[in-house]
Amino acid sequence: MLVALRHVVDEPLGAVRRASIGRRRGRWRLLPALAGPALLLTLPEGIGWEGGPRDYAQLAGGTTLSLLGVAVLSPWLVEAAVRRLNGGPLSWTLAARRLQRGSATTLRTVAVVSITVTGAIALQMLFSAADREYYSDTFREAGLLRVDMPATAKPADGLARALFAAQGVRSVHTYSTSTVTLPPVSDGDFTFGGMTSKMIVGDCPTLRKLAGIADCADGDVFAPLDEPNVVDTRDLADPEQLFEQIADAGYGIPGPGLEVTLGVPGDLRWALPPDTKKVTLRDNGEYWSDVGVLATPAALPADFQSAMATVTGVVRVDPDDPDAEDNVVAAIAGLGRLRTVDGVSAGSDPAPVGLRAAGYVGIVAVFGLVGAGLVAAVAEESRERRRTLAALAAVGARRRTVAVSVLWQTAIPLILGVTLALGAGLGLGAALLRLAGVALSIPWANIAVACATMFAVVLGTTAASLPVLRRMMRPDGLRIE
Repeated sequence: MLVALRHVVDEPLGAVRRASIGRRRGRWRLLPALAGPALLLTLPEGIGWEGGPRDYAQLAGGTTLSLLGVAVLSPWLVEAAVRRLNGGPLSWTLAARRLQRGSATTLRTVAVVSITVTGAIALQMLFSAADREYYSDTFREAGLLRVDMPATAKPADGLARALFAAQGVRSVHTYSTSTVTLPPVSDGDFTFGGMTSKMIVGDCPTLRKLAGIADCADGDVFAPLDEPNVVDTRDLADPEQLFEQIADAGYGIPGPGLEVTLGVPGDLRWALPPDTKKVTLRDNGEYWSDVGVLATPAALPADFQSAMATVTGVVRVDPDDPDAEDNVVAAIAGLGRLRTVDGVSAGSDPAPVGLRAAGYVGIVAVFGLVGAGLVAAVAEESRERRRTLAALAAVGARRRTVAVSVLWQTAIPLILGVTLALGAGLGLGAALLRLAGVALSIPWANIAVACATMFAVVLGTTAASLPVLRRMMRPDGLRIE
């Protein structure tokens, strides 16, 4: 409150003095603007989840200082840019002179807009990159889509029939996913709980597609038996040795003859057959992490479907059919989500979509509040300038010229603030993506939303202030007591 009233003087007898506000100093404003990016750039690239508390504190401090730097720099930059506005049509000159006299309300509004748009763009860049990384799959060929749904919604063969019925579908591969849990072991002094790994159940054509298996028949079971964390029945006799054996990998791969539990929590037990075949899994990143068993349906108990967690369908559509993707969406309506190889195609994952939607709503809401504040500020300034406006009308100034000057008076600061916010948001987002170790992705749709909303606010503010402006330009505004 004291800072906001530092230019107010209380004089006796209601006297009022008008004094110009000194220029803002820009040197100290550069400190947070430079310190924030410096803290972010000194962190190691691709730190992700591997950082410690100190790294995360530095990340939070760098992000906060970057946003604070935008908030304190934007009024100074707008003021410096406005001082250099000269020439142009009459409406432009009127707006420039008014802005050069200073408007604290407008500059505070610019600071709010700048920090909001900067944070929103940086967050949307993170969400876009998270979608791309999360939904990336081993199928990286053109024309492939992926469908995921809970196993309780439809079994794999039922999903395959539903997908095959869609027009424009060329081929379908479906498989189920669950977990296998090793039995807990104890020697009295040391107890080691069961470790889980992923199990994929599919027919031979699907397993050939997934893992490149050449020799497959219904009833076969496959496991990466050449890995050091393979566990067989002999390893269960020494819990401490077993723990050291699988500690590095973080999960154990069941070997031939070992009895495991299917599903989580799971009460269905099953022993891998002695003739389990060795397979070398493809190196496809996160997709193959923790995979321990690949099995065909005939190798499992008859009620194995109750232990399955998810069902996935990989669909190859006709790339020349523009309606193929929509046909697949209709075929699985209400059952699952359709995804492209590199991102969300239709029916997105609700969590990232909700966050993205919140970002859009936040931008629109802040611009709405900014518009309301600008309408009140323009109306109040028009009342303060009623004699000036009436004098302009008396000497022949057209109302349209004055209205366009109000438009420029609102648009110039917002355009400058959003321009600064776009650069700062892209820079902050790029720095955060560098720390996450993912490729740069620019959300052009969000930039378009921010710009379109800004222009809508400018037009709405101008339209809302026109009635007050017309009243202030009447001849009786020249009357003084």
